[in-house]
Amino acid sequence: MFDDVAGGVNFFTAEGLRWRHVRKSLAPVFASERSFYPALLDCIHQWMDTSLTPLILAGKPVEISEEMLKITIDVIGRVGFDYEWNSNNNNNGDDDEAKIVLEGLQIAYLDYFREAVPTNTFRYLAGSLYPARRRARRAVNAMKDVCRNILRSHRERKAASLPYDPKSIICTLDENTNYESDEERICDMVLICAGGFVTSAWQGISKNKAGCVPNSSVVRRTKKLGTVQH
Repeated sequence: MFDDVAGGVNFFTAEGLRWRHVRKSLAPVFASERSFYPALLDCIHQWMDTSLTPLILAGKPVEISEEMLKITIDVIGRVGFDYEWNSNNNNNGDDDEAKIVLEGLQIAYLDYFREAVPTNTFRYLAGSLYPARRRARRAVNAMKDVCRNILRSHRERKAASLPYDPKSIICTLDENTNYESDEERICDMVLICAGGFVTSAWQGISKNKAGCVPNSSVVRRTKKLGTVQH
């Protein structure tokens, strides 16, 4: 299932050297005492500026689950990949990269979970003939294209001597010389997005490594908007 979601073998399903070298290189990124708090706080304030505040001022309902997904994917981009979606003249035109990743994960998980827990024998035996399966594959390929753009953008920044985060996941993956190809890197990047989408890993980073506590500036803003009651 995870190979399908990531579009190929990844560090979660790999064995031997393929698993060991990625595990060894990524462990310090998640285990270090580096503070992610400034980036996390910046993501929250940007979300309040561009999404929450306009909804509140317009008197529109706030779908909190959708809004939390927006913050999650923003954190994955900023903290994990040192990247802002739809930046650096990406190859996706006017497409919303964050939306591509979010919708792609939703589509892929739904379809491949149906295969993992089959209720229809014919679908299980001939899943590739179903439109939903083809749609899932297109979604996975679109996510991989976004990840290719992230990797390309990172390398261009390094080549141009522009600032970049040397402790980010994308930098760690790029500098890991044990990869046999960029395709392996791309599959691991898609899986990292999937991990942030379905687990509390990123929330754990913010709480445990950043010493995250309710931020006074965020509390003041939400109280002013009338979204926090005591």
